Amino acid sequence: GSIYFAANAMVFGSVVSASTWEPFRRAIAALATSYYFSSGLVRKHWSLLQLVQWDAAPGDGVRFARARRCGLNHGVFNEDGSRKATPHWIYVDDNLLADIRAGMFRTLAAAAEAIFTVLGFPAVAVRQCAVALDKWKELFVSYKLVLLGLEFNTREMTVSIPHAYRQEVCDLLNNHWHRGRRSFTINEIETLVGKLGRVGQAFRPMYHLMGSLYKSV
Repeated sequence: GSIYFAANAMVFGSVVSASTWEPFRRAIAALATSYYFSSGLVRKHWSLLQLVQWDAAPGDGVRFARARRCGLNHGVFNEDGSRKATPHWIYVDDNLLADIRAGMFRTLAAAAEAIFTVLGFPAVAVRQCAVALDKWKELFVSYKLVLLGLEFNTREMTVSIPHAYRQEVCDLLNNHWHRGRRSFTINEIETLVGKLGRVGQAFRPMYHLMGSLYKSV
């Protein structure tokens, strides 16, 4: 019929495939955004929030790059000056979000409430918790983090390749793809293409070189 039957308490990675996870992902993102101004959620989910680790607060000498509104990002305030709810961008089962330090507890609590609303509230005696507690214990809130392989710096408003990964690519090029190289294996060229493809996510001119590499594969 016209009614959509959504299963409850389904944990991603156990019985849900990527295609059937999409409705759940969208529902969690929409609910988490709508819950931002709900009172009492921080207190309700304090047992989870107290597991989170925090970077040190910025000192007096810290300078912040000024963000400006554009066609994609319209700012965090409405025309009347009121605060907009923090959006949640879910990639598979990872929730990508950003907020100022004072609002992060509210944003994380809204995310937890949305997950439990869609997947079921904790009942460890009968089912696995919908929130991975090990990930909450490892959660580190900071102005600079590596997300999906890219380093985001919200104070400088930059997106870059992490230093360790950049050094790994440089070592690969210097040690294995020197001028004296005359042949290569499929695995070697695939490794190079993969590494440079990641670099291209932050440095777009890299994609101009990828065509020749793809032909080599």
